[in-house]
Amino acid sequence: MDIKVKRIYGDSFTNKDEVIVNIQNEDFGKWNHILYGIEEVSGPSVKHGGGADANTYLNYKNDSDKFANGVTNYANTNMVLTQDTQGDSVVRIKVRGITTTKQSEFNTAFSNWMTSANTDQGGGVIGMGNSAWMTANPQPNFDDYLTIQTSNTITISWGDDDWV
Repeated sequence: MDIKVKRIYGDSFTNKDEVIVNIQNEDFGKWNHILYGIEEVSGPSVKHGGGADANTYLNYKNDSDKFANGVTNYANTNMVLTQDTQGDSVVRIKVRGITTTKQSEFNTAFSNWMTSANTDQGGGVIGMGNSAWMTANPQPNFDDYLTIQTSNTITISWGDDDWV
């Protein structure tokens, strides 16, 4: 996944800019779900969406972004970036997604774990009721199945003009 970003709306006299996030060379049937966030590199804090901070991922897609076959079009996504204070903010767009293959692998691993966790491990105690079993057999971690990619930096500016 190769991520490109460019500003498509806004100027240096407002705190809001809109960027378009383009996922290059995307196999449209590959991604089960993608969430978008930001990484603040320098400058004033930046929020995205309706005020989410940099550590929050949001879903910017809905049913109208799906093809006739039900696959979501993740190729282009618009994001609103809002600076908290005046200055030059340098950010990267972060994309966190899971492919349909990895989603299936997680679902299988979790289902297998649940079966084991609900099986009598001896003495009438199921796995989930046995702390030693739980320690030795941790639940599959969904984050291990995710792909996280980051764009190059983009600078957005908010300031005042000088009196002449």
